[in-house]
Amino acid sequence: MTVNPFFMALMPISHVASWWLVLRNNTDTNDLCAAVAKIAAFYCAWALYKVLGQGDKQEKGHFSMGLMALACTFGKSQPYILLMANALVIVNFAIVIPFFINRGVPGIVKMIHKEINTLTMTWGYTFLAYLVGNVVLWGYIFKTIWSLAIAS
Repeated sequence: MTVNPFFMALMPISHVASWWLVLRNNTDTNDLCAAVAKIAAFYCAWALYKVLGQGDKQEKGHFSMGLMALACTFGKSQPYILLMANALVIVNFAIVIPFFINRGVPGIVKMIHKEINTLTMTWGYTFLAYLVGNVVLWGYIFKTIWSLAIAS
C-alpha cells in the first residue's frame, strides 16, 4: 500500500478542524451535538470510502461514527445515548494504540505498508498522533456532554 501524502495530511487537518468546531460549540448541548454530528458524519464518510473505495476490510469506523452522527442528530435529548455512542468512538480509536505499543511504529508501518522509508514512517507517527489525539478529543467531548447534559 502506498502512502498518499494528501490523505496523510487529512489526519492532522481534520483533527484540528474537529477541535475548532468542538471548542467553538462547547457551552450548549444542541450546539455541541450539531458540531459533533458534522465531525462524526465526515469520519463516517471517510471510513466508508476506505471500506468501499479502497477495500479496507479492517476499517470499522463507519459503525461508531455513524452511530455518533445519528445520536447527535436524533438523540440530543438523550444524554446517555450520546455518552454510549461517544464511548464507542473512544474505544474505536483507543483499541489500535496497543498494537503500536506492542509492535512499535516501524512494526505497524511494515505490516501495513510492507516497507519502511521516510514517507511510511512519517505516516506511522502521524497515524499514532492522530489516534492518541482523537482519544483525547472524544474524551473531551464525552466530558463536555456529561457536564452539559448530566451534571447540570
